[in-house]
Amino acid sequence: MQIKSGHVAVIGLLALTVGIMISPFINLSLLPVSSVTEISSVSSGVNYNAMVCVYKNGQEIDCHHNLLLNAGKNMTRDALTNGLAAGGAPKWIALGNGTATQAPTDNVLATEIGTECGLNRASGTINFDTVYNNIGNWSVTKTFTSSCNNAIVNTTALYNATVSGANNTFAETTFTSTTLQANDQINITWFIFVS
Repeated sequence: MQIKSGHVAVIGLLALTVGIMISPFINLSLLPVSSVTEISSVSSGVNYNAMVCVYKNGQEIDCHHNLLLNAGKNMTRDALTNGLAAGGAPKWIALGNGTATQAPTDNVLATEIGTECGLNRASGTINFDTVYNNIGNWSVTKTFTSSCNNAIVNTTALYNATVSGANNTFAETTFTSTTLQANDQINITWFIFVS
């Protein structure tokens, strides 16, 4: 029996249609590792881009990209599949003074400032970005006021909880070391873009 090219196209289209129809029911854990790798490397998937800007007394100090941690990736997964991740939205901003190398496996901000100098972790305000068309963009911002002299800050993290714990650190970054005096204000704004 000879198959004509038109029949091949129809058979291919049927196979594609059936594949699309049953794909939501396929358990990815049953696929060979190479298949899962191919699926996860699709270039048109969700992308995370973020910038953290630091302002002292209204003057920009620094803007930096940040490191999305493994726990932050899991929070994103959980939010997309189960609503908000345990602990709620990542909106708690912490400050620190440290030199440790940051890594995706970090669970806490190294040398986070505790209750000293009024710079302890605090809930930021979530704003939906209207400048960049409000699609997939938001920011989390907090202004801290130092109650001490010579308070050095150079790191920040975004958490989904008020206390440190495994798997609640969303992202972290470093910025130019800044010394705060009493009544100096430092604003941390996380700009987050999902595309």
